[in-house]
Amino acid sequence: MSKTAEMWNEKYKADEYYYGTKPNDFLRLTVQGLKPGARVLSVGEGEGRNAVFLAKQGFKVTAVDASSVGRDKALLLAKSSGVEVDYRVMDLNDGFESLGGDWDAIVSIWCHLPLTLRQEFYKWTPGALRAGGVFIFEGYTPKQLEFGTGGPKDVALLCEPQDVRRELLAGQTAVEFEVLQATEREVQEGTGHSGPSATLQILMRRLAR
Repeated sequence: MSKTAEMWNEKYKADEYYYGTKPNDFLRLTVQGLKPGARVLSVGEGEGRNAVFLAKQGFKVTAVDASSVGRDKALLLAKSSGVEVDYRVMDLNDGFESLGGDWDAIVSIWCHLPLTLRQEFYKWTPGALRAGGVFIFEGYTPKQLEFGTGGPKDVALLCEPQDVRRELLAGQTAVEFEVLQATEREVQEGTGHSGPSATLQILMRRLAR
């Protein structure tokens, strides 16, 4: 078991849901254009709150996380909500190409990756979307260290808009950015995220050509 998996298993071992059971606000607002039956991949899914929300909208959801404890809690949440989620325990460091492509949406909420892995994953992401598919992202910027209300304490895991934009364009896939902004907002998500926060929000769409 990787150190990443051990860390998240420890964080998720309590009965309560560390980040609550309600979906991320930015995700909730940006999936409204997806049609029922859309294929959605959610990476760094944790305890399942976002995946369950997506499944309740009628989407076919595949969730990925390194934590088996997170998976077990996510499946319990899905069962109690009357939906199904395909949840795969895997470490993105071990390779992510097996996740395939032709996704209607790829979702990354608070999934902070080491620099090299982040560059590789974001280079892959646009090409893994179908034409018209979207990438939905929210993560913390380095300014979040001033707030201390959640997220990594290592600045190397945080990101600026221009860096992520460059990494997403590295795959040479035609895209447009409908939202690309650093913002400060109130985040209330369980005990894990609580208070004023400095975040980066992205809604990127793959173009047809």
